Amino acid sequence: MQDIMNVNPGLIFWSIINFIILLFILSKFAFPAMKKSLQNREEGIKNAIDEANILNEKAQKLLAESQEKLDNAQKEVSQILSSAKNLAEQNIQKANEEAEKNKQQKLEEAKREIERSKNDAISELRNEVAELVVTATEKILVTKLDKDSHLKLAKEQIEKLPKN
Repeated sequence: MQDIMNVNPGLIFWSIINFIILLFILSKFAFPAMKKSLQNREEGIKNAIDEANILNEKAQKLLAESQEKLDNAQKEVSQILSSAKNLAEQNIQKANEEAEKNKQQKLEEAKREIERSKNDAISELRNEVAELVVTATEKILVTKLDKDSHLKLAKEQIEKLPKN
């Protein structure tokens, strides 16, 4: 039991030699493979980061393009609405002008019709008055009338006029 606790210089020497040989074997075979594996892993991570950055840039570009398209679409919608509003206002104004024109035409036509009816009535009245005058004159010429006869004849002729 004492041998385990004691320091043996030969054992230390051979332990150091074994360690150096192990380091040499590891440096020739294991370390290059591990180094290559770590480099591959590092390169894979770097490529993944680069790819993620590229995808992020593409996503940013697509987002910017989408935002631009959305802005353009909103401007276009605004222009279409403005144009439609202007067109509607023009159509309303045109319809109002046409209605006013129609109203004026109907009013003028009604005035002409009233004037024509008035002229016809005046003409008819003149004809009837002329006939009455002729009739009265004939009767007067046939018989000489006194004042009472004259009034009676005038009243009779007025009674014969059509009443409206």
